[in-house]
Amino acid sequence: MEGPRYADDARNLLSDTQEGSGWPVRFMAFSGGLLLLLLIVYASLDFGYATFLRSKNQDIQEEITSLNTQVSKSEQDDLIVLNSQVSNIKGLLDKHILASRLMELFENVTSKSVNYTDFIFASDDGELNVKGSARSFEEVAIQIKILEDTDEISDVFLNSVEEAENSVLFDMRIIVDKSVILPQ
Repeated sequence: MEGPRYADDARNLLSDTQEGSGWPVRFMAFSGGLLLLLLIVYASLDFGYATFLRSKNQDIQEEITSLNTQVSKSEQDDLIVLNSQVSNIKGLLDKHILASRLMELFENVTSKSVNYTDFIFASDDGELNVKGSARSFEEVAIQIKILEDTDEISDVFLNSVEEAENSVLFDMRIIVDKSVILPQ
């Protein structure tokens, strides 16, 4: 009885080997197909697209040479200088301080009973030193509150205040937001 059992074991062993042995062949076929596809794509890019790009590059180089002959060397130098000047002016205008916007802001936020006598602006840090007069201490306090409530003004400092004939003189330091004075 032991003979047939060994025969069944041998058949099972052979059938397992035959069923499982197909995956390496399929894997190799898939890998070979993928390699062939990559080679075809590479060859088409190298011979087709690269040739197209070289032709396009040659056309552009010929056009540049043609344009260079149309414009003289002195005109080219003049254009380079002009481009540099325009670039420098653009840089200056981008950083240019717009004092007129500052004046507009103060026209809109100044009480009718307040007059400014000195208006000194330091554009580097947005600091504005203002001297002026008002009818009363209360008017100075109201003006400070108006300035503090303005979005474009980040801080207000009262340096001094004193009573004079028929008015109150004040000296303030005001920190203005840079967005008010720089172009947008």
